[in-house]
Amino acid sequence: ATDSGIAYELPYLQIGLSFCLSALVSLLIAYLIGRSFMANGMPGLLLLGCGALFWGSAGVLAGIVTLIRDGYEHIDQNALVTIHNICAWISALCHLAGAAFSLRWRFTLSISYFWLAMSFAIAFVTVALVVWMALSSWTPVFFIQGQGGTPVRQLVLGSAIAMFVFTAILLRAMNHSRASSFINWYSLALLLLAVGLFGVMIQSVHSSLLGWAGRGAQFLGGVYMLA
Repeated sequence: ATDSGIAYELPYLQIGLSFCLSALVSLLIAYLIGRSFMANGMPGLLLLGCGALFWGSAGVLAGIVTLIRDGYEHIDQNALVTIHNICAWISALCHLAGAAFSLRWRFTLSISYFWLAMSFAIAFVTVALVVWMALSSWTPVFFIQGQGGTPVRQLVLGSAIAMFVFTAILLRAMNHSRASSFINWYSLALLLLAVGLFGVMIQSVHSSLLGWAGRGAQFLGGVYMLA
């Protein structure tokens, strides 16, 4: 409410926090979910694992590639925001699809490393494609410093927030019958991601206090995911 609109550009801090609380956490989650898939073959688990990888790569890759290309003195805010927002949207879609599969469709895949390796490889290739498209200016403008997000960006983030919230609701519905502590913590993590995305969605200046508050909520979501 008291956001002054002043930008606090701390790219190395952002990359460090994203690496520790997003990237490493998502890799650990993908590993644990991969082990669970090898035990029961549920395709919903693969989608949740891919969603975690997309979310974990969003912040750290966006910071690294823009810092390497433009340097500390000039960071392409639009490219950074575009990479993060698109990866967050794909993550939300994967989480929603994974929850829907787990709740409604109980069929299983043949338990093999092929499905696991293929799904995670597709996730990494998709992230690389998003980064390349954003840096090549093949994507629409997502953010204008001082003005805020464009309608395209607001649509992407708004739908991502809705999908994270709906996924949390689906997981909560599953928890009534299974009493799973995993579902309880993971649904809270998704709600924190939704809150964090809403914070960055309404900011007009990238890396403002409001933006850092939104990032903080997303980092806390990583802690909840790990728990």
